[in-house]
Amino acid sequence: MSKLGQFLASEQRAASRRGLLSRLKWWAFGLFARLNQQRGTPVPALELPAGPGGQASVWVFASTIGELNAIEPFVGQVRRSAPKLALVLISDHPHYRDSFLSRYPDAAVCITLGHVDDAQRLATVRPPRLLVVAEIPCLPFEAPCRVSSGFVFTAKAHGALACIVNGWLYRAPPSCRMDALEQRGFARDFMQCFDAVGVQTAEIRDELVAAGAPAERIAITGNLKFDAMGRVDWRPEQARSAALLTHLMGLGRPIIVGGCVTSFEEQGLVLDAFVLLRQRLPDALLVLAPRHPEMADRMHKLDEFLEARQLRRQLKTQLSHDRIDPQLDCLVINVVGELRDFYAVASVAHVGVNHNALEPLAFAKPVTVIPGWLPEFASYSVYRLLMQEACLIEATSSQALAQAWHAALAPEPGRAMAADHIRSALAHCRGATARNVDLLERAIPDRRQAQPSTAA
Repeated sequence: MSKLGQFLASEQRAASRRGLLSRLKWWAFGLFARLNQQRGTPVPALELPAGPGGQASVWVFASTIGELNAIEPFVGQVRRSAPKLALVLISDHPHYRDSFLSRYPDAAVCITLGHVDDAQRLATVRPPRLLVVAEIPCLPFEAPCRVSSGFVFTAKAHGALACIVNGWLYRAPPSCRMDALEQRGFARDFMQCFDAVGVQTAEIRDELVAAGAPAERIAITGNLKFDAMGRVDWRPEQARSAALLTHLMGLGRPIIVGGCVTSFEEQGLVLDAFVLLRQRLPDALLVLAPRHPEMADRMHKLDEFLEARQLRRQLKTQLSHDRIDPQLDCLVINVVGELRDFYAVASVAHVGVNHNALEPLAFAKPVTVIPGWLPEFASYSVYRLLMQEACLIEATSSQALAQAWHAALAPEPGRAMAADHIRSALAHCRGATARNVDLLERAIPDRRQAQPSTAA
């Protein structure tokens, strides 16, 4: 059994590293957080996992399905090391529940806004042995999608190991008074809670050390997304929309899959490029997966864009018999958690600015992007590396994008050579899983050195 497995299977507690001052600050934080909650709008009660209480668990915070997919190799390694521990997936977005369960059907999914009481109630029924925080962001006051200090402090109070993987910073200012309070009074205590912090770049490491992360507990481990995309054994029958995907694969039409095309400007550019492409390839099909399909106003705007370009369209949820009309121009994927499956059947993929370009590249698909990616997004380091490795095709106009799609659809052997280049480049970037596991195992205290953890 690995060192990690031995620790998780034992009754040994991680070192608390919290003195009296830190415990007093945590008590004060809990008080402020409860007062803030009472002043705010009512929130739904946390839905606790079913079954007997007291089952030792691994808590994994992943705000979205993208973060959960990214850390899949690491989570898999943890579960193999400690198969008897329950898996608890924690998110602040209720619309990702079904996607989380489709990936981990035996897990408990807890949707929370991060309130202290939620964390303490969860700890009573699923006490954590390990807390894994995925990617966004390392500091809790930077962005609305984040792990809360309350969950981190509670996990440590119960003796859990705590780690960050794929560490990143948004560098955004606090958005409210509670966030500003966390920034001024608790940032250093928050970072001190983590036993291991794996980050993507040297810049992130240096900023977190300045924010209070002990230098000996932090390491540049790379990006787990490369490992998550390393083994593609995809088959349509494994997908939620198996019949539809099989149908699309049998059409023989060039399929352009546009994923996470968020801004209205980019949506217009992609649709204009598709109109131009159809002048040369009239049977081309556009499969468009916009971000946040649950937002009715955004979907209405997209429909107006399609109508203005006279593109015949249909929502995935409106399909009958999992087949599209032969005359359909654009299929809109208005559900979450299925984009990766549609990339698998793409002839060419386009990834929206600041999103995950690795998913289609994992299938060795040609991938186009437009400029404008921002360094504060966690996807930026991957985008920059992929551009350096010539794995992405960047276009600055609808005409250039249409031309790039047409060129990517060229006959063999050019397409096979391009796919081989993508596979080779991705292979060179893997290894983050092993580095994160090694970092976490180095953080496991010797039994003689472990300090008792004091509950909050």
